[in-house]
This record gives sequence, C-alpha cells and structure tokens, in this order.
Amino acid sequence: MTPYLNTSSREVKVRICRPGQVTAIPFWFHMCLDEEVRLDTSSETSHWKQAAVVLDNPIQVQTGQELLVSVQHHKSNVSITVKQ
Repeated sequence: MTPYLNTSSREVKVRICRPGQVTAIPFWFHMCLDEEVRLDTSSETSHWKQAAVVLDNPIQVQTGQELLVSVQHHKSNVSITVKQ
C-alpha cells in the first residue's frame, strides 16, 4: 500500500493450511516517520513485534479454503476485515 496517499485499500487471498478457527489476523508494518527514520515491525532487530486485529466472531475454516482479507488505510487508521 502506498503510504503517501491518504486513502488506499487492498484485498489479499489467504489459503488455509490447517482446519480450525480463525480468531485474529496478525500483521506487520513498515512506517516512514521522516526521510531518515523508519519503523519496520518485521525486522528481527526491532523490539516492535506483530500487531493483530481480533475478529468479532471466530471463523471455522478447512484446509485449502481461501479467505479474502481486506485492508483499508485512511490517514492514520488501518482497518482489516475478512470476507468469506
């Protein structure tokens, strides 16, 4: 997603590798605070770790199933939802 835009969105297909329940969507992010300072939560040297969006209702899934994860970015807000 392009951080210089005030609004952007993307949909990602996620293939399920084990049956069970999906209760949250974990994510990592990269943030440019200025020309020299960057925050990368996926870096092994960072003390920042992953974040997660906890789903209101768990989703039962089966191996091979695909979920469509929708990510919207608007100004400083990030929204992640799952479409079945």
